[in-house]
Amino acid sequence: MSTPFRVELDDLDDLIARINGLAGFIRDELDELDRRAAALIGPGWEGPAAHAYADSHNQWSYAASAFVEHVHRMEALTRKAHDGYLSATDMNTHMLRTQP
Repeated sequence: MSTPFRVELDDLDDLIARINGLAGFIRDELDELDRRAAALIGPGWEGPAAHAYADSHNQWSYAASAFVEHVHRMEALTRKAHDGYLSATDMNTHMLRTQP
């Protein structure tokens, strides 16, 4: 026995908006962290510890930015799925209306 498959386009719209909001929130937080790290590492802190912190922060920031890129990709794929389901729905509706 099969289970009916159903896609709610409004739910996909909501998911797209939430993913987009998440990406924006993360990006804003990363920008703030980068700003604070730059102020911390500025002219008042030098030496091996400062360099180690700066290197670690740069690595972490790069990885976090890659995460944001993946979140944006997830949003694009969700939008593509939405558009595909909408197209299939429109096509099925058209076929049903044009049958004799």
